[in-house]
Amino acid sequence: MSDTSWGKLSGKDGQMAKIDFLSKLSTFVSTLNSAQESIDERVILTKSEKFNLASIQTTADCLNVASNTESLTHVEEAVKVWMKQIEIVLAESEQIRREADNIGPRAELDYWKKRTSKFNYLLDQIKTSDVKAALGVLQAAKSRLLVQWRE
Repeated sequence: MSDTSWGKLSGKDGQMAKIDFLSKLSTFVSTLNSAQESIDERVILTKSEKFNLASIQTTADCLNVASNTESLTHVEEAVKVWMKQIEIVLAESEQIRREADNIGPRAELDYWKKRTSKFNYLLDQIKTSDVKAALGVLQAAKSRLLVQWRE
């Protein structure tokens, strides 16, 4: 960058201010890029297309759905899909990561931030009302799938 585009900054102090500003700007852009990558790599639990889990509001609703074989099957299918999605994330996390020897601490921090972000987003989804409703139905039906879910 030319010295004319920086306004009244000049001399040694001006040069240091430019270097400091560009360094902080570079760090900020890197942080934004990491955040965007985390958003792009997040796992979104699939919504059930065959059953509206939002319709389950009370314990009585859970019992009604659990007693209806067709509805229970749809809820179990949704939970099985979620389990597969979670298993994929867990399998990815257990894989050995290979990096070049010269990557440095910034790349390592970015990796762990992305990984933490992915798990936190998944955990937030597990806490949603749809997942709680599905698990309530499985509990009411005493489904064996609930044991697998817990594992």
